[in-house]
Amino acid sequence: MKFCWLLFVLFLSVSAFSQGPGSICKTTLKAGLHGVVRDASGKLIRRTSLGKDPVILDTNIVISVVQSKYFPDSADENRKKWASRINHMMKKRGHRGDDAHLYMAERTARERFVGNPEGSVTFPEGTRIFEISTTRDSPEYRGLMAKLESIQLGQVKANSTNDREIVADLFFAKKNFSDDIPTFVTADAGIYGPLCKFNPACAALGGERKQIKAHFINGFDVTLEVGGIQRTIRIMPF
Repeated sequence: MKFCWLLFVLFLSVSAFSQGPGSICKTTLKAGLHGVVRDASGKLIRRTSLGKDPVILDTNIVISVVQSKYFPDSADENRKKWASRINHMMKKRGHRGDDAHLYMAERTARERFVGNPEGSVTFPEGTRIFEISTTRDSPEYRGLMAKLESIQLGQVKANSTNDREIVADLFFAKKNFSDDIPTFVTADAGIYGPLCKFNPACAALGGERKQIKAHFINGFDVTLEVGGIQRTIRIMPF
């Protein structure tokens, strides 16, 4: 009898962490606040340096990837379109033999729990949270946050500090390949619009959102001097 019970418990455990759409693993708010975040397959989401040719997703794109795969009935056409582009992008990287993991900022992981009625969330399989090379209370980090505030990055909504922290983290991201430029995918005009001002070709478009997305389908580069070092990130507007 005890053996049968153990088999039953083992079956439940395997079922809970299976990768099928009907049995995805969700991270509770309590676990998330303690830094224990799992992807949809039940694996702990690692905190690591950025790998080769990294792609970082903003919060809405993370949600879109999850909804389109596991909750397609709740995903609108925009979310399905964003998820399709991400899947295509990562498939191409995988065919090249790159370390094709998706990444997100620490703030994105925490932001996923905001306003979630169930108190639990799901993250794309294989996601990584990238680490940064400084502390968020360091003078260089605070200086960058002030610069992003001066261009009103994210100030079209209440959680603008979150947006600035995500972008600041990108500039300070730890990288395994120093010459690689992190690509940040975002559908938030409150992020890519202000950052466009730092790229002459993009700034020439006068902030017109549709034109920015049409002209820079592969993204535009933003280079800033941060902590006495020239740092570059690529913004891909969706």
